[in-house]
Amino acid sequence: MRTVEHDVRQHLTIIFGDIADILKRCRDQLEKDDCPILVAGETSAGKSTLLNVMLGENILPATLLSTTSVICEIKYGTRKKAVIHLNEPDPDKGIKVLNLYLNGPTEVDLKRISQYIHTKGEARDASSTCNKVEIYWPLPLLEGGIFIVDSPGVGENSLMDERVGKYISEAYAFMYVINSANAGGVQPGRLLKLLELSKRIGPKDLHLFDPKAAIFVCNKWDQVPDHEKEEVKRDTMRKLKQYWPSLDESQLFYLSAVKAQEAVGYVTDDLDKLLDGIDSLLPQSLKHKLTLQYSWIWTLVKEATKVVRAKLNNAMRSREERQTKAREVLERLENFRLFTDRHIQKLAEDLARQAGDARKLLQTHLLSDETKAIIARDTLKKAPSLITSTTHCDSVREQIAKLALQHTEEAMRSWDSSHQYFQNIEADIIKNFKAIFNLIEEKHHREIEQALNTDLKRGPAASAQDTGVVIEDEELGVLEKVIFGVTAPIWIPVGIAVGVLAAIVGLPIIGVQAIMEKRDKKAVDKKFMKAYNEDREGYIRDITDQTVQELCETGQLKDFVDGCLERPTECLRKLKNAIPKIQEADKQMIEALENECRSQEELLSLYRPQFQECNTLQGKLALFNLKRLRQIEYNLDELLASKLHEIGSGGFGKVYKVQVKRQGSLKEAALKITKEVVTEQNVIQFHNEEECLRHLKDPHIVDYYGLAAAPHPESGGLRLGVLMECCPHTLLSWLSGHKERTPAWWPDDETKMTAGFNTVRDLALQLCLGLKAIHEKKYMHRDLKLENVLVTEEGVVKIADLGLAKRLEDMTNTPAGTPLYAAPEVFRGREHYDISADIYSLGFCLLEMWYGRSVKEDMEYLEKVDRRPQTPVPPPTKLPIPNTVPPCSGWVSLMKGCWKDPKSRPPAGDCVRLMYKMKL
Repeated sequence: MRTVEHDVRQHLTIIFGDIADILKRCRDQLEKDDCPILVAGETSAGKSTLLNVMLGENILPATLLSTTSVICEIKYGTRKKAVIHLNEPDPDKGIKVLNLYLNGPTEVDLKRISQYIHTKGEARDASSTCNKVEIYWPLPLLEGGIFIVDSPGVGENSLMDERVGKYISEAYAFMYVINSANAGGVQPGRLLKLLELSKRIGPKDLHLFDPKAAIFVCNKWDQVPDHEKEEVKRDTMRKLKQYWPSLDESQLFYLSAVKAQEAVGYVTDDLDKLLDGIDSLLPQSLKHKLTLQYSWIWTLVKEATKVVRAKLNNAMRSREERQTKAREVLERLENFRLFTDRHIQKLAEDLARQAGDARKLLQTHLLSDETKAIIARDTLKKAPSLITSTTHCDSVREQIAKLALQHTEEAMRSWDSSHQYFQNIEADIIKNFKAIFNLIEEKHHREIEQALNTDLKRGPAASAQDTGVVIEDEELGVLEKVIFGVTAPIWIPVGIAVGVLAAIVGLPIIGVQAIMEKRDKKAVDKKFMKAYNEDREGYIRDITDQTVQELCETGQLKDFVDGCLERPTECLRKLKNAIPKIQEADKQMIEALENECRSQEELLSLYRPQFQECNTLQGKLALFNLKRLRQIEYNLDELLASKLHEIGSGGFGKVYKVQVKRQGSLKEAALKITKEVVTEQNVIQFHNEEECLRHLKDPHIVDYYGLAAAPHPESGGLRLGVLMECCPHTLLSWLSGHKERTPAWWPDDETKMTAGFNTVRDLALQLCLGLKAIHEKKYMHRDLKLENVLVTEEGVVKIADLGLAKRLEDMTNTPAGTPLYAAPEVFRGREHYDISADIYSLGFCLLEMWYGRSVKEDMEYLEKVDRRPQTPVPPPTKLPIPNTVPPCSGWVSLMKGCWKDPKSRPPAGDCVRLMYKMKL
């Protein structure tokens, strides 16, 4: 960043913010050696007891009552001590930090710590005297920066919940303790409250909690009857997965901390499994920490490369050409602004309409006599039967009000659960949002980036290729990362479903005070007691009516609905805020281009080294990613030591048929091994295909099984291979060996011609579907031909050979593909080309599929192409093969459409539709 010019840094600053600050925060995070593991859970779940068992010593005070009331950090220290962080200075010593030196886990030590950690009874609802306690203990488990964070139980009061919420987004691992002895098992409301707090309080960009680095412990398992345990396990897993969708069974543990504590001298099986589970959390957490910082740095470097590439490209133009181009792009930028304003307004209107509809439906449900009767009935079940003293009136009023609100919450949850209303409308909004966002991104790419970034093949840096690095969020383009945050998935924050029911969690505190005040003004305690005892049901019906009315009339129902739709609302807000930044960055870059007055020689000498430096840095980052962050599914040395059968070779290297274990059984796979050792200099070339294989998942794209790697100590690089589905045929070979599969060879047999047509139409439809999936993912293939399309034993078409495929945002317009099948614009100087070039190649695929033969059979056409005329040679609509039937009119029409000018070619989706309706 130090070597790039001021306007490049300014461009990056407009988009990302203070670059120096971002890099400093990344560096600070990487230099930190602390690794907090947060332990949270339900009240009285036995967290402290469990921790004492895990640590092997009774460090924390633990009783049958709920204990922990402040955050306790248990860290490694050679000398045992507790550091108390007071809210106010100690009255005797005048200091806010107290050091208590300890002799060991004695009763005296526990009592000294307990007075700060533990509050009882009603005091637990008040603020504690301290905000944090650090306990230092010489435990090997805690060496190297790991420390345990014991937290207050979730759901006791808002002060304690906020303290816990601050930690979850900062924790590198998370353990949630469930009280298995509770009726109904896991309490989802409490977990949701914790997740909602973490989302509001935690840092937004540089650190997000990894849901894979979490385990859930069902404590007090001994108190669950044996005959109910399997059902409780299933119920717990089902409830947790509603709010933690990525949860795996391996993250759930069942034990009794008390029983384990009694097992002096040995570790119980259940505890042993838990300790192994915690062990596995740490590598995952540290890897996540690295990935977050890496993602920021990679995105910055990639955007810097794009800007420098544009400057290098424009340096090759004369000053007059640069000014003309600047004026042209400024006009496009204004069109882009109008385009985005229009579509963002539509998104906002759609969201407001959906929210309004939801409020009306939910209000109608709540105000219905049936719903209010259910709320009143359930409240009545738990309400006190009689009031025996006026001193109890206030507590009864409060209890009834809370019960009414609690069951109103349940009615709302039940309504949403049965109708899936908010999930469904959120899904609709998301679908619409993504469709419009894709339009905005494609418009920006087409109107702005393509105009500033055309082919660099004439420059000395032509061999340096751009990349799409392999990271967890690579399906997001740079524009998306700028808008939504580099590391955050767009729709499900950190893999946890906080959305729909999170708003309900806060509901029991809504309206209690208002209802209490109204009731207090209506009756004195004595009259209230008499009225309650004489007509308890009537009083509860009255409270239910007021509770529901209060929710519907005071805007609280609107707040609830808005909370349920928080994710799409937040995404829309980010989009609104980010688009002007992107436009400002574009404008700044265009003005710099227009005002550039240095000579071409001076500019080239400046930007060539910068561009090369950016690409070199990308290579270093990409190799680091492969070595340190990427999941390597297979060991290449082990695969090479097995029985190999070579099935292909080419410029990239060789392909072998191998046996690999996949989903519990052995399966044939194609192992494609790079010819050269992958180093910083050539890693990007390998990434192109591996990235495409990993992201392009579709029934008609070859399945990707994983990455195989082995170190190469001599070079410091890696020997790499990719494993994918092994298909026995190319589409061309599958057709050419069986004339009955094509219609062309049966001029005198209508039955066989029809059968052949039906076969190739089905194959062509599958091919179009696969190409549609590639384009929808914002990739283009760039070398589509029948030799690069495979067929399974079952006759399923699979597009393969994605080595030249690229994300649209990474396109530099470098010529690529097989010239015979490539669109004219691909090899036409500096002209831009896009996914329509794949459609041009599709036309040749259709021609060859009709006959089951290559276009190379047409020698006259090949001779014309070999002469390389100034104007493109029109492709043939039939092959000169005797005694064959030429393509039908619909087939010819589609082929001709594919070969039109780029803007007139049908998109892949239209090709699917036309092929589906094709008649012989």
